[in-house]
Amino acid sequence: MIWSTLNAIGLRESVVQFMLVNALLALSIYLTLHTGMFSLANAGFMSIGAYVSVIATQNYGLPLGVALLLSMLVAALVALPLGAPVLRLTDIYLAIATIGFGEIVRIFWLNFDTLATTVVGHTVHPGGRGAGHQGHPDEHENLALVLALVVTSYFMARLNRARLGRAMSALRLDEVGAAGVGINPVYVKLLVFVLSAMLAAAGERSAVT
Repeated sequence: MIWSTLNAIGLRESVVQFMLVNALLALSIYLTLHTGMFSLANAGFMSIGAYVSVIATQNYGLPLGVALLLSMLVAALVALPLGAPVLRLTDIYLAIATIGFGEIVRIFWLNFDTLATTVVGHTVHPGGRGAGHQGHPDEHENLALVLALVVTSYFMARLNRARLGRAMSALRLDEVGAAGVGINPVYVKLLVFVLSAMLAAAGERSAVT
């Protein structure tokens, strides 16, 4: 009934799923923007999560939930060494550096098939839907996406009232003043950057097609 109504106005299931995935990506960007960081690396982290999830399910037969956690962990491990030097930059310089990261990730995945095939000795092509998605009705995937969006939105609302959320707001308004009252800018910014990367990786459901 719901989908027939949405289809009548041109909203197919694939379109709704695309909207939900990008809503999760937008929330991950909100974390860095709320801290005063103009980072454009989130799409790169989403692609990392997507490929790790697909490789884990297709090549190693891991359950979808385990693959999702693994993709978030890999994104965090990439974000840590990247954020340590890059987050010393501000404004447009941070945006340029994170755009460069996104381009590096894009070029890496474009050449991943050839590189992995050379290393392992047989054809490797991590594309299409992960094995963890196969055999599940679209209704279940839609429900999972909606649930993830609701849980993430609730987390964001609670974060604004938490100590970390107040520290994020203080850094956005005046980083020098925030440091003067005992907030560690390096720690908070790096923590938020890693959380943002993990959230972007978690919203990877349709990033590899």
